[in-house]
Amino acid sequence: MRSKNAGKKNDGAGLLALWRERDSEQLTFSLSLLPALLHYNVRLRDLPTWLFDLLREKAESTPELKNVLVTMEIGRMLDSKQVDRLLVRNEIDRYWREHEPTDWLRACDAYFAAVHENDVVRARDMVSQIGQPSTLPQMEYAAKAALNMLSGHRDVANEFLKHMDRAIAEASPYRNPTFRDIRAQIENLSS
Repeated sequence: MRSKNAGKKNDGAGLLALWRERDSEQLTFSLSLLPALLHYNVRLRDLPTWLFDLLREKAESTPELKNVLVTMEIGRMLDSKQVDRLLVRNEIDRYWREHEPTDWLRACDAYFAAVHENDVVRARDMVSQIGQPSTLPQMEYAAKAALNMLSGHRDVANEFLKHMDRAIAEASPYRNPTFRDIRAQIENLSS
């Protein structure tokens, strides 16, 4: 028995078909999905692979998009269920060599150093370089919370976690499972 929807394309299949056709107006439409998905707090690791393939293709001729792609790929690695520490460190270091440093990079580096490398010195150095105001406060607060938790300053870390929660709520009204996991990882750190 055939389903009543058999033969019909779902949204993902339709977008993939548009991507394959390479029509520039349709490509633009597909790329416009990215901010919407991020606004609704779809995890980076859950974004469709074809969208990253599309970004890679377009990034070859668009330097700004290439920078966005690299940051999203690092974020995706950090958001994976099993973080490959060597791969993430190599990608962060490559970003440092090839791109202009950003607050996002400093915060990610500090967070990664504290949570995944237990490197208080590097985390402290990265946090000290974050500008004021930060361009991504929720990640800055996560980095500062991780550094303080690892340093044994649990009360200070908890204050930064509260700031992180407020910044997340201000960015989007939707639940953010990525930062829920970040919070849990920070709370599990010990000095």
